[in-house]
Amino acid sequence: NGKTEPLGSKMLEGVKVEGTRTTVEIPAGQIGNDKPLQAVTERWFSPDLQMIVYSRHIDPLAGEQIFRLVNIKLGEPSAELFIAPKDFKVEK
Repeated sequence: NGKTEPLGSKMLEGVKVEGTRTTVEIPAGQIGNDKPLQAVTERWFSPDLQMIVYSRHIDPLAGEQIFRLVNIKLGEPSAELFIAPKDFKVEK
């Protein structure tokens, strides 16, 4: 049960990402808190890679957690990765 807002698009680690921020408020007294608490999650998703490139979660109970995908290399992998060794053979 939270409020989500778009953050737009930008480049991170060389890829285009789209961001959202979700804020969840925990009302006063719900978990023994005397004031309302907020947990905020920011996510930056790459449509090209179909994965999250960066996320940050700030929560007064759990602290701050950051995930960051780094050293992204776009393009085809080396063809050498798909060549079987010379002594490779299939046995039945």
